[in-house]
Amino acid sequence: MSLVFSSSDSEVIGRAINLSKNDYLKLSSENLEEVYELRKCVYWIKENGYTRVALQFPDEMLNNCTAVCVAIQREVNCQVFVLADTSYGSCCVDEVAAEHVSADAIIHFGHSCLSSTSRLPVLYIFGKQPLDSVHAVEEFRKMFPDRESHVILIYDVVYSHSASQVCEELQKRYPNLLISKLDINLSPVNKDCNSEQMNNICSATVIRRCGRLINLPREKVIDEYCIFYMGLETLSLKNFLVNFTKCRFCVYDPVRKNSRWFTIEGSRLLKRSYYLIECVKDAKIIGILVGTLAVSNYRDIIDRLKTIIKLAGKKSYTLAMGRINPAKIANFPEIDVFVLVACGENSLIDSKEYYKPIVTPFEVELGCNIARKWTGEYISDFRELLSGSLAYADIVSVERKDFDVSLVTGRVRTLGSEDTDESQSDGTIAVRNDMLAISALHANSEFLLNRSWRGLEQKLGETPVAIATEGQKGIASRYEGEGQESN
Repeated sequence: MSLVFSSSDSEVIGRAINLSKNDYLKLSSENLEEVYELRKCVYWIKENGYTRVALQFPDEMLNNCTAVCVAIQREVNCQVFVLADTSYGSCCVDEVAAEHVSADAIIHFGHSCLSSTSRLPVLYIFGKQPLDSVHAVEEFRKMFPDRESHVILIYDVVYSHSASQVCEELQKRYPNLLISKLDINLSPVNKDCNSEQMNNICSATVIRRCGRLINLPREKVIDEYCIFYMGLETLSLKNFLVNFTKCRFCVYDPVRKNSRWFTIEGSRLLKRSYYLIECVKDAKIIGILVGTLAVSNYRDIIDRLKTIIKLAGKKSYTLAMGRINPAKIANFPEIDVFVLVACGENSLIDSKEYYKPIVTPFEVELGCNIARKWTGEYISDFRELLSGSLAYADIVSVERKDFDVSLVTGRVRTLGSEDTDESQSDGTIAVRNDMLAISALHANSEFLLNRSWRGLEQKLGETPVAIATEGQKGIASRYEGEGQESN
């Protein structure tokens, strides 16, 4: 907490990326071809006739980006660009950065949240993390000795290359086993289901959640199934846990080669969500953080949030600041709660280090939209809240007479638009503390509007043209020659 509002200069200079033993190190040419599936990339580019292709790498794979770029460009007649330092989470496709180089396609390497894009075609290359399929099958049998067990097998995308071996072996012994499929566009080079499996999907109930397709028999309910997850304890696992709250989770760690049970009911995640919903109800000013420019329909959810917040009698401000951190958020102390519009994985932020709570669009709906009722099901993908989805709920305006008691502060609060003139002319007597609170509310509401500096402003024609001069060199925390007296 000591560095919440500022960063140590020595920490910035000495900052390094932590690489675990299973991260990608320098690879030989043969391993490079296998891990990065260079033939698939070349075929995809040639087949579609792309001329400008952007390659997006996460931080842990950047040490191989030059070799991958050279190998691809040697085989195709097009320009290849490497994208690094993405504006938001590396699991999302950075279409904005790709458009800066006028790319007509993107190849996304490494882990992905599989959020749908809206502008450019994408090829996913997840990489091939090692997975001992024989040991995984043995662990599954140990955790589920009953062959009639109802289990759903879900795996992290980085293990998709060897998950089929585990699936084939388990399906021989477990007739009630369901295999999740990656929710990506099918193409000649990027398939996750064959035609027989797709026919089965069409004849049953399809559950689309967390970038996965689950072919659920029509007479079954997903709450009756356990989930066997193959992957590390990352944001992906957390996303699955909150979206399948009524399912028991057994997690197999391919690195440590062990399995253990997880539970979500009554856990810290759901308790934290209850608290955040109460914070939304208590808030007077809500900041909408734009955490993605690539996930489709992000503009629609922002417009929906603005409407919901306004009808609930609250004020909203929309903020775009790239990757968020405590120092950036602390610049807006007048905002009571922030709602982050991002992909399902990046929106689940533990905001204990932040000055104010950070919630998801689903939690704002539960706190401000009376048409949305808590059923125990959690929705991390904001697209499921929009019109046309199964989880959609109409926006219902709230009358001012609706009162309840805050479970955080213990005070009485209202939900809905307030008419201050009416409250002053109704003949009632207000307690002095309440009057101070009302005065503070109106002062805070206008705080952003009264700031002398409101961010970057164009001011076209108002700023005189100046000759460009050479500036300082180095990084912002320590420029060359800084602190030395000029001659």
